[in-house]
Amino acid sequence: MDLPSCSFIENGDNAIAITEEGNVMDSEFSFVDAGIPYYFLGGLIIKNNVRIEAGVEMQMRAGSSIAVENSSALLTISGSQTNRVSISGKLNNAGFWKGIYLSSNQNHVFENLDISDGGSSAIGFNSQLANITLEFDAKLTMINCTSSRPNSSCDVLVHNFGGNPVFTDESDDLSVCTE
Repeated sequence: MDLPSCSFIENGDNAIAITEEGNVMDSEFSFVDAGIPYYFLGGLIIKNNVRIEAGVEMQMRAGSSIAVENSSALLTISGSQTNRVSISGKLNNAGFWKGIYLSSNQNHVFENLDISDGGSSAIGFNSQLANITLEFDAKLTMINCTSSRPNSSCDVLVHNFGGNPVFTDESDDLSVCTE
């Protein structure tokens, strides 16, 4: 998709709607900066390598989530210092959407990401609410990222259900909880 070359005008809600419930990405894919947000009406289940590039803005519907569930799937977020990636609820309210759930054993790297409004309900096999949840043997490094308005005191939850998740924090002020 060559979205940066497109013009988006006279939309009722100026966004690219991803409309299907239970969207499954089973092919490699890159989200590129289209100049307007991607709006997810349903959840996103990632089963192959997905890259979110600098400048991408994603807005999530109430109760939706982004889940990386296939053990070989990799989610990479590649924002830059001047062109960050933003993932938030459609409304800027704590606990508006569920958040990101990682259970694959790949080395996920999130760089220059601003995530907010997660934790509407627990994701996975835990009872804690957070913007990002790691379980099984998930591995995540966050570099220069921010997290705000989770529906608890946890920005990132590291839950040892089914394995030994590894979290590396190279950001300032992230609240990490374990369960």
